[in-house]
Amino acid sequence: MTWYVGLVDFSGESEVQQDGRCVSRYTRKYLVRTDAATFQTEAQVATAVGINRGSALAADPNAICHKASIGPGPAMTRAPYLAYFATYEWATNATLPDTVDDDPTTRRTLTSISPTIQSTYIIDYMDGTTRKVILDSAGQPFDGGIPVDVRLGTVTKTRNKDAAGYDQNAVLANSGKVNSVTYLGGEPGTVQVDISAAETYEGSFHFWKETFTFNYKPTGWQPRPLQAGFYHLVAGKPKRIKNSDVGDGGDDNECPEPQPLDDDGLIVDPLPADTRPTRCKFKTDFDYFQEMDFSTFSL
Repeated sequence: MTWYVGLVDFSGESEVQQDGRCVSRYTRKYLVRTDAATFQTEAQVATAVGINRGSALAADPNAICHKASIGPGPAMTRAPYLAYFATYEWATNATLPDTVDDDPTTRRTLTSISPTIQSTYIIDYMDGTTRKVILDSAGQPFDGGIPVDVRLGTVTKTRNKDAAGYDQNAVLANSGKVNSVTYLGGEPGTVQVDISAAETYEGSFHFWKETFTFNYKPTGWQPRPLQAGFYHLVAGKPKRIKNSDVGDGGDDNECPEPQPLDDDGLIVDPLPADTRPTRCKFKTDFDYFQEMDFSTFSL
């Protein structure tokens, strides 16, 4: 079987859209003939022309083929002179696909980045790479912390995964974990993932649409409470902290605010007040969230 392909019509146009973007569009129409005894399928005609959806136009590599239509020629013909029209449209604002496959699992992983605003009360902050507690000029904690709107960096990635052998349990098992190695620029423990998945059907394709949401917190996601309380250790036994224990003369009333403690359960000396924040300790001997290497997601 022999194919004959010839360009019979073409056009091009450009416009400036309301958003200021310049868009160019092109159309190419081909007359395709064959000496086959029967009409060939659209896919066979497309193969003969050699232009695929997603192909760039040679004259303008930024223009992507986003539409193709194939049908009988100008008049119904008979063998051995069967003819077809193959029309293709390109545009510079068309999306470049990852592949020309119809399978939705071959589509690109898409990423979005945005801040998430969270209202909270803070008692500490990051001074460079050092975590410090916030105390007033007298070296005392602020009552209830300081109200702030914290902006946490959020990265969302979506992809499609074939339903065959899809591990649904991993969605829940991995949600809430934090990074064990640097990921998206975040140091270990500062990025937490949440995963959701929706079962989807498109034609004969059965797949799961996954969404990975990564939240970045500079101070880390593992709970690191300030070593502070209403009791301190005296001769190895817990004893209620009194005002006199923190420098308030002979006032033996119970201290109304929790006081910072060192690793031995002793009150962090209130003086000098300007160095007390650097002498406060955080409890770091436990991890609540499980850790994992997020690169295993292969996003």
